[in-house]
Amino acid sequence: MSYRGSEAERLDSREFAQQGARRSFDVVEGAGLDSAARRGVAPERLAAFRLALACVAVFLVLGVARVAVTAATVQTLEANSGLTGQVSAAEDTAKELRIEAAVLSNNSRITTIATENLGMVYAGAGESLTVSVS
Repeated sequence: MSYRGSEAERLDSREFAQQGARRSFDVVEGAGLDSAARRGVAPERLAAFRLALACVAVFLVLGVARVAVTAATVQTLEANSGLTGQVSAAEDTAKELRIEAAVLSNNSRITTIATENLGMVYAGAGESLTVSVS
């Protein structure tokens, strides 16, 4: 006996019990995934992907190296600029000190200070001191 409007057979019917012993399952091959699809990613595509990753890695390393060299260059230039400023200030101070040394070592200034402030006088040309031991 079977259900009305259904393709399914009743499993508990007498007819199935009599015919079921003789029926066997058939194995049908095909229409599934082929072996290439089950295998996964093709080796050529995997090699191309690895090559692309290697290129990206090299590009990133070169970019980082370039940034590092640029940063080091900027630091060196800033240090040089600071040293240039210090050298310029030291040269200006040296010029001022040379002028001051020239002014302070002027003979007429020394003579004026000795005579006016300290009361010193030049020794006369006719004065001499002779000491004899007898």
